[in-house]
Amino acid sequence: MTREQLAAVRDQAREMAERTCFRQAAAALAKVERLARQTFGSTDGDVLQVRHELAQSLFESGDYRSAAPVYQGLAADLADSDLADLLFECRQKAASCHALTGNPGDALRELDELLDDKRQFYGETDPRTSELRKQIGLLQFGLGERSAAQKTLFGLLDDLRLLPGSGTRADDLAKLLSNLGIDSPARGTV
Repeated sequence: MTREQLAAVRDQAREMAERTCFRQAAAALAKVERLARQTFGSTDGDVLQVRHELAQSLFESGDYRSAAPVYQGLAADLADSDLADLLFECRQKAASCHALTGNPGDALRELDELLDDKRQFYGETDPRTSELRKQIGLLQFGLGERSAAQKTLFGLLDDLRLLPGSGTRADDLAKLLSNLGIDSPARGTV
């Protein structure tokens, strides 16, 4: 395996993905990913990109069971890197895979752990942290945990309303809460 061969397969896979042929792209990437890891190592920059593209192709093809361990492996290898955004993305996608394969409890636990890490890394008011809080609240709602969802989502709404420049995000969240029939804790309805 040479870097040129690896680049050629990645280009082919990208073309397939652009044509929404995600299964074919994943198959092509899976073949070279193993070889590339053996040749260059799991944490080589090109190999990390191939692994990420493989995970994305699997996810986009709807093969969440196969995508989850690829995302988890990537996250483990990125844990000590300076690629925090990619690490957090992989962890969030792995949790999404669990939710989409009928393990929403595991997904919620993983997202809660991720939220703690994002809060420490980005801060409470960062949009990436806020978006994760929203996802957690919606997952809680989907699990029938209305009281927890209400607390999570209205806590987020209160925080957004205090942030300068986040009026549109706050308005959108308020509309979503209204559409879902989640009432404000101040009105006493859950």
